[in-house]
Amino acid sequence: MSTPIKPAPRPEFAALMTRLSLDEPRAAAYLGVPLYTFHKWVTGERTPNASVLRLVDVLGTIEVLAPALHDSFIPPPTEPKVPAKRGRKPRAVDSVMPKNPEFLAVN
Repeated sequence: MSTPIKPAPRPEFAALMTRLSLDEPRAAAYLGVPLYTFHKWVTGERTPNASVLRLVDVLGTIEVLAPALHDSFIPPPTEPKVPAKRGRKPRAVDSVMPKNPEFLAVN
């Protein structure tokens, strides 16, 4: 029984990320695929189908011929996730109004 041949890493994806200054999540969004799938293409665990390779080729052509249009396809940088603070979550009844009933009394 022979072992399956593992696909080689795809240099075009590494070049695309370098050329456009994209990290993996933004590159995956740029191509419209899940991050997990894109990571497997980069590492060579999976091979992209012909339509994806054609899309990369077409986007490269647009990048050269219409740079302003191409720039609109690049997703904006993502904000780093800030860990949530532990503790009490604000309730809907919490407000900026004082809780002192005497303050609300009309003289």
